[in-house]
This record gives sequence, C-alpha cells and structure tokens, in this order.
Amino acid sequence: MALLLLGLFFLLGSLSTKWKKQLKEQIGVAQQQGGQRAVPNVLANGLVPALLGWGAWWLEAPEPWVWPMLAAAVASATSDTVSSELGSLYGRQFWDVRTGRRGQRGADGAISVEGTAYGALASGLIGVACGIWLDDWRLAGLVALCGLLGNIADSLLGAFLQRSGWLNNHTVNFWSTAVAAGLAYLLWGIP
Repeated sequence: MALLLLGLFFLLGSLSTKWKKQLKEQIGVAQQQGGQRAVPNVLANGLVPALLGWGAWWLEAPEPWVWPMLAAAVASATSDTVSSELGSLYGRQFWDVRTGRRGQRGADGAISVEGTAYGALASGLIGVACGIWLDDWRLAGLVALCGLLGNIADSLLGAFLQRSGWLNNHTVNFWSTAVAAGLAYLLWGIP
C-alpha cells in the first residue's frame, strides 16, 4: 500500500507541477529548477512515510495505527503540493494566515479558496486509494481530513516560522507530514 500511495503522490505532484508551467513562470510562481525535485524535496515529503513504512515492514505485523499514519503523511504532502501548484495558478484572492489580510500569490502562508479546494481534493484522492486498498471508508475519511490538516499546518508553519527564518521549505514540509501522521495516530490509534 505504501508504494501505491507514494506513486499516487508523485503522479499528482508531477502533473500539478507541470500543469501550465509556462504560465506559472510568467507570473513568477513556478518551481525552481524547472520543477525538478531534488533529494531534499524527496526527504522532506517522504521521510515520515518512509520511516513508518520501514517500521511496518520491520514489525511484520504492524500496529493498526501505522497505515493511517503513513497514509495521512502522504495525503499531507500531496495536498500541500497540489494546493501550492494549482492554487497559485487559479487562486483569485489570497489571504495571509498570519494576519488574516490580503496576501501575495506564492508567498509562504498565503492561501486561497481555490488552492485549499485543490488540496482537499488531492488529500481526498489519497484517502480514497487507502479506503479501497484496506476496504475501510471511515479510514479514507480520516486520511483525507488529516492530510488537509497537515496542509493547513504547512501554511501556518510557512507563515510564522519560515518567513521568520526559523525553518526552510523542506523542514516545513517535513513537519507538516509529521503533524498529519500525529493527528492520524491521535484520531485512529488511541483505543
């Protein structure tokens, strides 16, 4: 299941990054290096799910909370990537989550209704894949919710800590996936 979810993340992330790339370059919101992700990007978005997947493999019979945590972390990474890529392109009005006032397109912590909707859709797709694989629709909803909340955590961390220089984009991405995994544990893992 972990490889399926990671594959879906890479597919959705790549498609949303390449979507109308020239227009993104014109308006100044395109990913650097032509959208190519480097090792720090992979680690930032994939370390939490990788550690959980390794733990599941090592345990052979993982605890029931491992899969929801892993899926929520992937849903968060997917939600963040898709909402950033498509929200910066299609967003009409942006708000700064720190001040509640108008924000600037592409700024850390600036969100739009359109971007949030794309993020919710992306997180939901990861949830649906998880629900189909494990035949558990309650889990699908939990994964989708935790993924979206991880995306919101990413915006808050970006607005408060990245803009202040305490964190960079990679550490913000790492912590947002960890937040999503932690929320999944709290909501699913505690009996």
